[in-house]
Amino acid sequence: MKVAILIDERDEARAFGVIVSALARSLRAAGDEAILIRNRADREAPLRTTRHGVRCYQVGLLTSPLHRRRAASQIGGILRQEGCSCLHFHFSGSDYFGFSDLAERLDIPYLATLHAFEGAELAARPQALARCGLILRRARATTAVSGFVAAAVARSFPRLAGRVKVVANGAAPPRAAASRPRGLPRTFILSAGTLCFQKGTDLLLFAFHDLLPDLLPSVKLVLCGDDPTGRFSRMIAGLGLEKRVLRLGPLPHDQVLAAMERCLFYVCASRRESFGMALAEAMACGKAAAAAKVGGVREYLHDGRNGLAFRPGDVTALAGAMRRLAEDGALRARLGARARGIGTRFSWPAACSAYRRLYHECAAA
Repeated sequence: MKVAILIDERDEARAFGVIVSALARSLRAAGDEAILIRNRADREAPLRTTRHGVRCYQVGLLTSPLHRRRAASQIGGILRQEGCSCLHFHFSGSDYFGFSDLAERLDIPYLATLHAFEGAELAARPQALARCGLILRRARATTAVSGFVAAAVARSFPRLAGRVKVVANGAAPPRAAASRPRGLPRTFILSAGTLCFQKGTDLLLFAFHDLLPDLLPSVKLVLCGDDPTGRFSRMIAGLGLEKRVLRLGPLPHDQVLAAMERCLFYVCASRRESFGMALAEAMACGKAAAAAKVGGVREYLHDGRNGLAFRPGDVTALAGAMRRLAEDGALRARLGARARGIGTRFSWPAACSAYRRLYHECAAA
């Protein structure tokens, strides 16, 4: 069986890269094959390359107003050329590929996986909502990365209620050969993900600033992720945190896991989170975590049992949770020991096995 993985990596490049790598390894181990199709970012990007260990086609041109039409046409040609048995479309509700134009005439079955779904935002764009609905109706099967996402889809498309299967992402433990990122301080609090409003980076910086009088001078905050607008670099300077906050930028997955293994504790300050893969990975590393009670996070982080939860958007509550973890080593150890079980609950072999079963069911039908 040959599976085409169609994925938009623009917003969550690290997470999607991990997913593609895990799927490709699983398919190869089963004697199957994968190819990757993704958006072409600019004219300098090659049309064909190797990415995440698989043959990769880059379609359309994001800077062109004809991107969707061009991408849909190219995807159809690639699927015919490669002789794929089925297609696995990973998206978040918005159709950046023009896939809805292709879905009606696609001659192979496809599986649709939703990594996020903002029904209210799509409802404000009726055409976008209609395109998403068409994709989901014509899919041979539909999955979501959390019960939270599945419920959001059902609210917008009641006919899909009970038909969206939850296949959670994995939470990989650190690999033995993982290399430590350069410049890591000896004692640090960690948060990973794109620096943005949705991830609550501003809330985290305010909370850390409020904590400074209670923290030892050696304790720093490390941020792993891109700052695409530069806003948070300016905020760090404005709060006078240049010597206490270290921005490492986007790192390879192995290095992010290595940082998680070495941190004092992990923080997820997100205002919205469909699953929270970085948080789950940190917990699987046996680290105590403080996280906002949002989205899919509520399905596995339980306050006082395997982490500390706080009200989303509440800087005071966030600072309080961080203070408790910073001051109480016994609490960190107890929560971290219980958090490690996340790695068993959410494993990439289990997720990939579920997807492979769906591929075969799609192809057989």
